[in-house]
Amino acid sequence: MMKTLQSNSIDLSKAEGSSHDHAKKDVKMKIKERASKRKIYYSMIPGILLLAALSLFPSIYSLWVSIQRWNLSDPLNRKIVGLSNYQRLLTDAEFWYSLKITLIFVVAVVAIESVFAYFLALLFFRPMPFHRLMRTLILLPMLTAPIVVGMLMRFMLDPQFGIITHLSEVAGFGSVDFLGTPTTALLSLILVDVWQWTPFLFLIFLAAMQGIPEELIEAAKLDGAKRMHLVWHLFLPLMKYPLIVGITLRIIDSFRVYDLIYATTRGGPINATTTMSWSIYDSGFKLFNVSLASAYSWLLLIVVVVITSRFLKVLARESSEK
Repeated sequence: MMKTLQSNSIDLSKAEGSSHDHAKKDVKMKIKERASKRKIYYSMIPGILLLAALSLFPSIYSLWVSIQRWNLSDPLNRKIVGLSNYQRLLTDAEFWYSLKITLIFVVAVVAIESVFAYFLALLFFRPMPFHRLMRTLILLPMLTAPIVVGMLMRFMLDPQFGIITHLSEVAGFGSVDFLGTPTTALLSLILVDVWQWTPFLFLIFLAAMQGIPEELIEAAKLDGAKRMHLVWHLFLPLMKYPLIVGITLRIIDSFRVYDLIYATTRGGPINATTTMSWSIYDSGFKLFNVSLASAYSWLLLIVVVVITSRFLKVLARESSEK
């Protein structure tokens, strides 16, 4: 009996010792995890500081400048004027005209690019002869700098020596000054932007389309679904989120169009292509009114945020109803 009690007490002491050892190991593991997390956080500090220096500080500083009156032609005459720059812009007909031109440009390029990219993705959904070469050729405009595309199109649309002008003459339309006529200048820029950035949406849509399980497509075909039914009732719903991401990115990027206008029309003719981005450049680097340009920039940011958030809310509401 005594031997049994002694063995039980030894077993209990061993169990207590092992549990104590396990507890020590757990504490050490937690300390190591916390130390590793601290190292991760510490390693993020340089990136956060760099982001703050390159993004956060300029944004706050531009907001500070926007509530001042500051013209670089008279740099010493600088004072705080509150919201007068915003009031001046919101009561200026040129601001609303540039907003109208910007919205026309954004809606046109995003709509056309989305449709073209979707049907291009359908075309390349199944392998075809030389499909790799054809994809590479389609992607070339996107890989070219916008300023280079603008200069190239400026020469191609030249009213005297441009190849596109020559082709219009051969087709019987006569010599058309595409970039020098108010009725065709904005349309020409829209078509150039469509040519350059349709490949961006094409890549996103094609990747999303190729990610659709083959079993669903085969099951739909077995149920008698035709090609158009697959296009509208199978592919589109399953590609919803990539479509939203791609279109949202293009909306944001289209609002910032500047390189193309700088290389081709410079906002003309007769302000026919004066977008908000060009008006910001015009105010800051031609009139040297940096405070007005800063206010213009913040109003552009507000417009982009409102439109994109509204777009995402409408899509979210439609998807929830379905």
